[in-house]
Amino acid sequence: MDLEYLLRYEWGQGQLLDIDILPPIGFLEIIAQRSGVAVDRLRLMTMSGWAPWLLDSLDPDPNSYASYVHQMSVLFPHPKRQRRLIPRWRAWLPKQTLQRACPSCLNESSGHETFKLMWQFPLFISCPIHGCWLQSYIGDGQLSSWHQLDAALIREASDAIKTMDRRTEQALTCGEVDLPRRPVHAGIWFRLLRALIEELSMPISISGLQSKDLARIWATCGHPIRAGQFRWYPFETLDPSAQLQFLEASAVAMSMIENQEIKARGSLASLFWPEPDQIVDAGHPLPVLSEPTEKEIHYWQIAERSLAKTIDEARTNPVVAKALFTVLLFGRRDTKTIRTIRTHLSAFGIPAKWCHNKSNSYPL
Repeated sequence: MDLEYLLRYEWGQGQLLDIDILPPIGFLEIIAQRSGVAVDRLRLMTMSGWAPWLLDSLDPDPNSYASYVHQMSVLFPHPKRQRRLIPRWRAWLPKQTLQRACPSCLNESSGHETFKLMWQFPLFISCPIHGCWLQSYIGDGQLSSWHQLDAALIREASDAIKTMDRRTEQALTCGEVDLPRRPVHAGIWFRLLRALIEELSMPISISGLQSKDLARIWATCGHPIRAGQFRWYPFETLDPSAQLQFLEASAVAMSMIENQEIKARGSLASLFWPEPDQIVDAGHPLPVLSEPTEKEIHYWQIAERSLAKTIDEARTNPVVAKALFTVLLFGRRDTKTIRTIRTHLSAFGIPAKWCHNKSNSYPL
């Protein structure tokens, strides 16, 4: 009995239609028992394991689209966004999963074919490792043949596409993405990318100040504006070829923002701006500090002896401990500073419970 029939025998055909998205209850636990692979790791092999980072929920409500897509902006200011209510919408999940793989990864797999879950959804254009376009294949769970693939003409992705796909891979593997200004959480990255795709679907006629930039982005890609869509449809419901065009336009848009070729006006556009140049003084020799005088050395020695004596007394005297804590806390009331001072005093053998101030309530 092969694997497909074994699974259908135990779970039934209807239960396994979305096995990569939301496995039936108890399925992963049984697989874990029989394979020795931890349940948490198995869960990450399904889309249900990536909520709420990649998608909010697999059981959405009518407001899911607005909360996921409309809270961020890159090209347009928020007032330009048309809010939509789409029942049963789920981020990044198309009507039918894509059968795509990296030819180079499969050539290097030594008989153990490598198929990544995220390649089956419209998240990547290229393989982040080899930098070539993912190719469509024929087969049910394994490769039977390629769709129009010439091994000698494997298509290399552009620098813009490689950069975007590496960031998406970083979000999935590291939990955050390094953008030019600062790192952002993986959940921010996926929503930011989805918001940019939504902005690229705006008609030129109502794009205002961004109309020329939108036209330039699509022209740079070599694709028709809005991927040739005359009516608006959610990205997830588009034909795979149109989805790839929107992803490519997103990569080009990010690259053009970073290179300051277009002026993005969205609330998070600055994440893609390069760091501003810092004015650095050409320099003058540092002033030569004079050696401390005998009088200055004498005062420092008095201060050191006084501090050492205070610490000794604070180890056994709660009144002295509280006074020392109050002096060290002077001008600061934030929780982080309080905990840091208590940690340092505890290292000197001063009980943390004595380090408090009557006028304020500090957490231990």
